[in-house]
Amino acid sequence: MKSAILLLLLILPFVQAQPPPEGANWSRLYGDSFGSNFSPQNSITKDTVAPLDIKWIFPLFKNPSIADAIRVAEGVEHPPLVIDGIVYFVKGSEQIVALNAEDGRFIWGFGPPFNPKNRAIATGLIHTHGIEVIDGILYHLSKDCTIYGLDALTGQVKLAIGDMCDKSEGSEGYYSSSYPPTVYRKKGILIAAPAGSAYAARGFVAGYDLKTEEELWRWYVVPPAGYEGNWAAEAAGRGNIAASEDWGKSSLIGGGGVWSRFSVDEESGIIYFGTGNPAPVFNATNRSGPNLFTDSIVALNANDGSLVWYYQTTPHDTSDYDCGWNTILAKVSINNAERKVVIQGCKNGYLYALDAFTGKPVWEPLNLPGVARVNDRNANAGNAADVKTAYSADKSKWDSSGSFTLCPGHTGAIETPNAFAYNTIFVAIKNECVRVKPQPVSVRPPPNQTFAGSDQITMAPAAINTTVYAVDASTGKIKWKYFIDNTAIAGGCCMVSGRVVYFGDRDGRLYALDADSGILLWERRFNAIFSSPPSIGASLKGEMLLFVPVSGGPSAEIPGAIIALGLPSQEQATVNSYLTLGLLFIAAIASAVAIIQRVIYRRESGKSRDATS
Repeated sequence: MKSAILLLLLILPFVQAQPPPEGANWSRLYGDSFGSNFSPQNSITKDTVAPLDIKWIFPLFKNPSIADAIRVAEGVEHPPLVIDGIVYFVKGSEQIVALNAEDGRFIWGFGPPFNPKNRAIATGLIHTHGIEVIDGILYHLSKDCTIYGLDALTGQVKLAIGDMCDKSEGSEGYYSSSYPPTVYRKKGILIAAPAGSAYAARGFVAGYDLKTEEELWRWYVVPPAGYEGNWAAEAAGRGNIAASEDWGKSSLIGGGGVWSRFSVDEESGIIYFGTGNPAPVFNATNRSGPNLFTDSIVALNANDGSLVWYYQTTPHDTSDYDCGWNTILAKVSINNAERKVVIQGCKNGYLYALDAFTGKPVWEPLNLPGVARVNDRNANAGNAADVKTAYSADKSKWDSSGSFTLCPGHTGAIETPNAFAYNTIFVAIKNECVRVKPQPVSVRPPPNQTFAGSDQITMAPAAINTTVYAVDASTGKIKWKYFIDNTAIAGGCCMVSGRVVYFGDRDGRLYALDADSGILLWERRFNAIFSSPPSIGASLKGEMLLFVPVSGGPSAEIPGAIIALGLPSQEQATVNSYLTLGLLFIAAIASAVAIIQRVIYRRESGKSRDATS
């Protein structure tokens, strides 16, 4: 009650009688219920976008150590949500924060407990890719596989479903959750899935009754460890890959965890998502066959979890080419008829557009130009894939140390969310090749080390670069491209609004391109890694703001900040020169860290979560 009163006192002075502007809310992870990374707002556009002032900065405190966790990712790895004048985000440490969009004032925070003791929970890296707010409830899937539902206004716990990973039959690996649950609102079904592919846990998706919190169904991506037989024979005729001699009999297998956000079609009751790689990934000695349904785009019936269709992008993956981030559900004009299309970019460097009801490509998978390909065996190979090989490179291609070059590297060519707007797909590819020295897989690793953790992976002496593409969603033809040398985009692309494409690179530069031509409108340096595109939304006063998460993800070394950018006004911005950001980070963090930590942790103490034509 005290939290609710405090919130009202904060926001009531700013409430206006007129309705909010179009696109005032960035209400869901990646923008909307279809994951498009697009906002229809028309205040900040390509005609008004430069310059933008810094309105406020909310410094992020350095992550505290977490018991039993080897490493905790810094910063924020998703576009902040903006709903009715409140900004929501979750840090890599799983601290959830709500801020006033007007000035960045703290409203509430929540920190879930982490309890991996005697459970199949991975403890190597703690990080998370976002939260969801649906019908006033903020949803988060914690690292210890507890589903939380919080009151979005107060942060109070309204729902908690625990032990969903502990009930995974036939899984001998470790789970590491990454994306939030979603809701099939028509039937009140909560849908959640943990990740953990690299840790060899058995991937699955589960549906829960929102009222009773009881599990309704569970669909497994891979067979139980030690399974004997043809996994997924029941799916015959429902996908692009024939199931034969699948998986083998070893108990040292797993994978298929979900590293992507769900899209839900409320009309058809179908949910769409991408799946992770099989495990162990670089040494497939123990797993023959295509390894369905890993590295796939999947459609399930949300009512009962039954398989509708699947499209496997890299059969028998030996390169870590899963399909993650956002699975976009879009309405696209194909041959003068509007069709629902599922859009997905995968780490193999191919862009896919599939019919939402059949899973068949509406145009051939697009091998984006510029992707360096060395030993990327089976990427988009279909039924011609070599399902017997143990490695991506033949032994004749290994050097004397037992290593080989792999391009795209293990972090993939497309390792970022994409965007859909103006019947166009905006996608970024990166070149970042590696040298891989596979190790034996005779023993399952401990929870603080993935199967890939023992493999020796180093950077290859090859070019690093990024290209952002605009692709016609109706035809798969490239409209324009924008090339950037000597840097990579990992997580930072793309967001589209006002006919502007926004993205950030790993060197700390935020870019704005003309969405129609690919011409650079402006570039701004923030001196910290971008692991997410920004979001856009309005304060309760109706001022449209760009919310930029600076720093985030496993590669981030500084805590970073959430920075609000807006159009110039007569009021002086809190900060009006980005050249001072380095000093601001140091000063602001030093002065605010103790206060913010105390507020969050005391609040919850005793509540046991990337132009040329």
